[in-house]
Amino acid sequence: MPTAVRADQDRVDDLVAHLATLEATTFLDGARPSTPSLGLAPPVLKVVALDKDGKTLASVSLGKRSGASRYATSPHLDVGSVVLVRASDTDRFQARTDNLAARQ
Repeated sequence: MPTAVRADQDRVDDLVAHLATLEATTFLDGARPSTPSLGLAPPVLKVVALDKDGKTLASVSLGKRSGASRYATSPHLDVGSVVLVRASDTDRFQARTDNLAARQ
């Protein structure tokens, strides 16, 4: 990671908790992450939380907005599943990733 910095533990815990509570509002039958109009290949934003040993704790890929929702996929879903999540939840989530660095 070219811009990797040490993270603040409390901020990371908050981020992982927020990621864990992200809820699908709609499951999109037949939709695939590779569909260009969804913005998941590549994702608009991909968040991966790792533990101190580099093991993935949680991961989500966020795509384009669709009204008040945003397309999303995760390895925790069935392979190739696409869901809609509230865009307001992802907006708050994205803002948090900008402020994870440990304070000096």
